[in-house]
Amino acid sequence: PFVPMGPLFRDRVYIPYIISITALGGSLLVVSKFNSQYGAMFSNRARVGSLPNTVGVALLILLAVCIVGRIVGAPSNASQPEYSNGPSDAELALAKRMAVAQVAGHVYTPKAEEESLVESVKHIASINAIIWTVHFGQDNYGADSTYRMINLIKEQNPGIVGILESDAARPMNGNRDFIEHIGYSLGFDYADYGPTTFDSTFGCALITKFPIVYIRRYVTPSPVGELGCLIHSKLNIHGVITNVYVGHNGNTQHLSDRRLQAQLLGKLAIANPGPSIFLGYLTTAVNKDNYHWFANPDSDRVGGLFRDTAYSMYRERVWERIDTDGYVGPVDSEDEHLPVLEQQYKRPPPGEKLRIFEYPDLHRNSTAHPRFEYLDRYCQYMLYKTGNPLEEKSTYNAAPYELKLLNWQRVLDIRELSDTEIQLGQFLFHRPEKS
Repeated sequence: PFVPMGPLFRDRVYIPYIISITALGGSLLVVSKFNSQYGAMFSNRARVGSLPNTVGVALLILLAVCIVGRIVGAPSNASQPEYSNGPSDAELALAKRMAVAQVAGHVYTPKAEEESLVESVKHIASINAIIWTVHFGQDNYGADSTYRMINLIKEQNPGIVGILESDAARPMNGNRDFIEHIGYSLGFDYADYGPTTFDSTFGCALITKFPIVYIRRYVTPSPVGELGCLIHSKLNIHGVITNVYVGHNGNTQHLSDRRLQAQLLGKLAIANPGPSIFLGYLTTAVNKDNYHWFANPDSDRVGGLFRDTAYSMYRERVWERIDTDGYVGPVDSEDEHLPVLEQQYKRPPPGEKLRIFEYPDLHRNSTAHPRFEYLDRYCQYMLYKTGNPLEEKSTYNAAPYELKLLNWQRVLDIRELSDTEIQLGQFLFHRPEKS
């Protein structure tokens, strides 16, 4: 099975808790019995070691001071500009230029006429979202990785963070609360833990600097295998209500679970029109199997379902190969129908010279063919909806802004922290043209 002894403990999380409490209680009984037999020998030492009431009161006061200091002194990212009618066209245009410079690793120098807009635009230059499966905050060697995770997350400059396999509030995981710690360290005021520990999922969590105006948590349909979790939230992102989902579907061994969970995600996407971002772990092959329940790769006929960020980068963004001496290998028979360039989409073997591909409008390079990036993801997906009424299945009062994908990329260099990857998506709001 995917989890050793998983079928025995499925939906029975109380069993390890009972075992833990019984073991602790038994230890206390043994100590108590030992103390009753040999307590006289240590009575004088026990009196010396007992705490006076005044010391206990002093400790409580110190605890209260620490709590108040934690609340008052917490770093905050909440001071963002309020847009009564949303950002202006000039602010949106400047935001896009600053965001493209950010992707390319440059510092944008505003023109004189733009300087008055810079402060308000800084916060909307791009909406960065990341998704990461963190294995309960433990690295590949079983050591706590919280501080290293925080440093790596900060490098991505996110505004929305999706964390999977996040439920470490169990005796076997050390009863740790690294979600609050990450949010505190990032200066983000809003977080949601997803389904509770007693729901027996691996956990999914949302951490964000944008106000959460709605939240609902799901234990997704899992009749046979691993219990999946899903968070559906609505965030107030600069005055635009945006659906943000964070989810972890079950494992690949059980077909019924995978299909039911994919269908639930698709139903939620259709039932909640408007700008949307999904960050999650879907355990399905790209463009195959249950993929079509929640995503439609045909951007002309989305039908209320999600777009795939990786597919959009591959099919809808301009990219080109810019090296002249990179690896050229044999062509598989299954790829003979592809154009010449796309026939070489797989990774070169170890030791061979890597190729370089560029997105000219972003000034960003990659050593992986965009088709490879699209097809070779490790279960993690980032999906989105623009909010365009023509792409929705149901009618709704459209927001004055639509969500536009600026950039998506995989962060594979995560050292020894995990055997997965970080995916980073960068989005912009833009005002649709009036028809």
